[in-house]
Amino acid sequence: MRGYTLLEMLVVMLIFGLLTALVTPQLTRLYERVQISYERQEVLERINGLTFLAFQQGADSLLIKYPVDEESGQSTDPKASDPNSSDPKSPVLNELLKPIPLELPAGWTLQTEHPIHFLAHGVCQGGTLHLQHPQHPLITLELMPPFCQAHWQPHE
Repeated sequence: MRGYTLLEMLVVMLIFGLLTALVTPQLTRLYERVQISYERQEVLERINGLTFLAFQQGADSLLIKYPVDEESGQSTDPKASDPNSSDPKSPVLNELLKPIPLELPAGWTLQTEHPIHFLAHGVCQGGTLHLQHPQHPLITLELMPPFCQAHWQPHE
């Protein structure tokens, strides 16, 4: 009679069980890394499209942080300067400019060093922003005027 003994089948099942136990955690981590990478690429595409969005809306906008302040709908900037100033960081000017409608995937936050002013004709004044995700190291991007395409800044 030909076939496998019960012991041989148990050994094979034990080997499959061990391999599954070793591989499954690696696959879940790989999936999480791929998901974060996909979200990071999506965030960069949205940031690179902000100048066109300002042009499309035909209105000047500010980018300060995301998520925005829920109560006022405005981003708040603790480093804002004197209200009598014509500086784009002025709280008075910040109230006249609407925040740019930016949607980021869940868990991502964005903070600028100084408010980034996007003009209605599709040009921005540039600046530095920091992206953060709880499972990813801080990403610093430099938005270079006039079109504010994101450039990576390596961390030291």
